[in-house]
Amino acid sequence: MQLSTLAIALLVSASAGAADRCPRDFYPFNARFEAEVEFQVSRTRLPLPYSFPDREDDELRTRQLQLARSDLEKYPRYPSRDDQARMRAERSFSSSGPKQCTVHFELPDSDMYSIDFKFQRHRSGWYLTEIEDYSL
Repeated sequence: MQLSTLAIALLVSASAGAADRCPRDFYPFNARFEAEVEFQVSRTRLPLPYSFPDREDDELRTRQLQLARSDLEKYPRYPSRDDQARMRAERSFSSSGPKQCTVHFELPDSDMYSIDFKFQRHRSGWYLTEIEDYSL
C-alpha cells in the first residue's frame, strides 16, 4: 500500500513539474535561436507585438508596438549565451500548452532587465510571436 502511494506522489510531482516546462522539441530550436541572428530573424512572425513600460507624466504605463523587420535591430534582441553570461541573466522556461513556450530572462534582485520572449509552434516549426519587456 505504501509503495503505491509513493508512486502516485512521484507521478503527480513529475507531471506538475512538466507543466512548467516547454515541449521537448523546443529546446534544440532554442539553442539555435540564441546562437544565430539570421535564424532569429527567419523565425520571427511579423509584425511582432512588443510591449514595454513607459513613464508618461510621472505615470508608468505599458506601451505596445508592432515591430516590422526594419525595427528588429532597434529593440531588445534575444540574448546569446555569451550575452546571458556577461549580464548574469537568469533564464527560465514555461509553457501554457503543447504549442507555446515562454523564455523569461531577468537579472536577479533587479528591475533593470526582465523580459519574456513568447514562442508558438506552427506547422513549419517554432516562431517568436511576442516580446513582453518589464524592464524599468
